[in-house]
Amino acid sequence: MRTIPTIFAASALALGSASATAVMIGDITPVGGGFNNLTTSTGTITVSSPPSGFGNGNTSTVDAGTYLVSISDLTVDSLSDVVLNFSLTLTSSTAGRNIVENGFTWTIDRTADADNEGARITANEGFTFSVSNVTASSASSTEPLAATFTSFDDLDISVHANGEIASFDPATGTVTGNGAAGADSFNGSRVANLDLTFDVTAVPEPSSAALLGLGGLALILRRRK
Repeated sequence: MRTIPTIFAASALALGSASATAVMIGDITPVGGGFNNLTTSTGTITVSSPPSGFGNGNTSTVDAGTYLVSISDLTVDSLSDVVLNFSLTLTSSTAGRNIVENGFTWTIDRTADADNEGARITANEGFTFSVSNVTASSASSTEPLAATFTSFDDLDISVHANGEIASFDPATGTVTGNGAAGADSFNGSRVANLDLTFDVTAVPEPSSAALLGLGGLALILRRRK
């Protein structure tokens, strides 16, 4: 077996390579009033298919739901019209504990709790965020874009009168209640302002020069056999 000359091997690896740009979408927050919509401090957000049943205030009918999200007017390197699409899903981690939009926060439905603690996240309650179906596009880009979700970065957790709180694990996107349930309606916490980071990459299309280079490399390898 013959060794490919280093200069040609390096050229082959370089073809089609591209560097990723990190894009953070900040302060994703539900809109109260049962609208099942979202706001953000980054770009212009549109929810084309909101989750059904999250409800508003204290009651909910579902333990999971997905927002189909599109965020436009993003600036990535020299592009100022990037559109990022993704699915944001919330899934309750405890059977019988449904997710509710309460004001401009996410929390747990109060009706499943015998102690009537109010719509708060308390001990043995919580939910997990997940991101999927990520795509990116730009009308002004000469190359197609690719995007991947990379991390959860931050989440605001409310602290109420008795100081009970919840915790957030960015590695898994999981919110866990630490406060003990009780008759005090201010037990537990609510969460909002979720920060997500994505990598957006311009994917170079093969140019005629690149194809010519590959053809020349193939000819050299054939002669060396």
